[in-house]
Amino acid sequence: MRTLRHFLTLLLFGLSTLNIQAQTQWTYNDTTPVLAMDTTYMWEAMGQPSVIFHNDTLKMWYAVASGTSPVDTVLRGRIRYAWSLDGVNWTNYPGNPVLNIGTTGEWDDEWLDTPEILWDGTQFFLYYYGDSTYFQGQSNTNLGVATSPDGIHWTKHGVVLSKGALGDWDGKYIESPAVLFDQQSGTYTMWYQGQDTSGWINIGVAFSEDGFSWTKYAGNPVLTTGTWLSSWDDMFAAVPSVIAHDGYYEMFYSGVSFYGQWDSVRIGYAISTDGINWIKYPGNPVLSTIPGDSAGFWAVDVAFDDQNNEYLMYYEGLYIADAQAIYRAVSPQSLLLSANCNSSVSPGVGVVAGDSAQISASGGTSYLWYPAAGLSNPEIANPMASPDVTTTYKVMIISDSCLTIDSVEVVVFPTSDNASNNLLESVQIFPNPFSEKISINNPSEVSQKISLSLYSSDGKLVYQTETGLNNIEISTSELSSGIYLLLFKSPNGNTFTRRLTKN
Repeated sequence: MRTLRHFLTLLLFGLSTLNIQAQTQWTYNDTTPVLAMDTTYMWEAMGQPSVIFHNDTLKMWYAVASGTSPVDTVLRGRIRYAWSLDGVNWTNYPGNPVLNIGTTGEWDDEWLDTPEILWDGTQFFLYYYGDSTYFQGQSNTNLGVATSPDGIHWTKHGVVLSKGALGDWDGKYIESPAVLFDQQSGTYTMWYQGQDTSGWINIGVAFSEDGFSWTKYAGNPVLTTGTWLSSWDDMFAAVPSVIAHDGYYEMFYSGVSFYGQWDSVRIGYAISTDGINWIKYPGNPVLSTIPGDSAGFWAVDVAFDDQNNEYLMYYEGLYIADAQAIYRAVSPQSLLLSANCNSSVSPGVGVVAGDSAQISASGGTSYLWYPAAGLSNPEIANPMASPDVTTTYKVMIISDSCLTIDSVEVVVFPTSDNASNNLLESVQIFPNPFSEKISINNPSEVSQKISLSLYSSDGKLVYQTETGLNNIEISTSELSSGIYLLLFKSPNGNTFTRRLTKN
């Protein structure tokens, strides 16, 4: 609401229900908002919805400002609450607003905006933009938090995150937080937009152990604008909305291009396995206006309906006579992990510690491997892997028609050590390459028992025994062609390895 409000006259909405075929099949109606401002207050503005499912009810917190003229010093931004059973028909809480500006002299005594709601299983958290100098240039902008047992009665806890220093990527202001809580790890993650003094907006991330004390990620920003003068989001990558699924995060965000300015606001989509490293969907933007329509999509918030397997998007736009309203878009989950994905990954591989092997994926136009440690390049289809320990690498495979996640295991075997080499240096292994069998003999007639294991190239154990090393034969007729690793281990833990090839 705060940013879009400055440019109300530049956005116009058309008069039709549109079906957009992109990342998913979005359907929206730009003539009938789900919530609209009171048009008797010509300078009222509303927007920045934040929506969650809670106790079988869809609940929304949003920002509203009202006054009698654009220079009215009484104009203030506050947070309201509404609820719905079907996502279309909404009831405003009669005691609105539920969160008011601070008293004179407090950090948020002029403006509240960009609410973000979070339920952590115990209480509600409401993160929001606050300002004490809104009419003097927004020089004192911060993000604060309030908590509530019911989402209506709130206790403020003050500032939790501030803008950066002059010259930083977020040195002008920060707003529009998107916050998730991981119940398994007990950690909180916040994505937020920051603007530098040149006017560019990017998205950064911060972390917290309690939801109150936050630390910005040193590598911010994590989602940045596109290529200058040639991308749809080359000026703003802003207002993040993040959803967490098992093993990955989805982000929807508003993009603005320099050439189109405010009538070019569109929605982009990105995905990540860790919330830090993001890949923008190559088919972006996923939600755009039709040719000739100057409507835009700003301040989206997306909730996922598990029962119907669909996304519910709420966003702010214009209504009658430049009045602002909140609209709704719906889409099935048609791209992510689709059954139509034509993608694949290479088999697992085994390597001796210190060596490397190539792993690969196919079927995409973009790739992101995680963790990045031990990989030559985590953003290509076929990186070289040389991990220190056995590692399962996940890979996101993204194309215009599909997005999926797969994995490849790299098994790391110990290197031979000097003690083992002295003990087993005379061991004979033949033939190599082998076909029907492997013969092992030790002319020195070592009497102690040795653990012997044979692994395929993907790290799978295909044979194991504990025996002396005199005249051993291993039947290999049922093994497929390829590279194998023979691992010897003495009772004292020393190791010795040999590479073998089956024709």
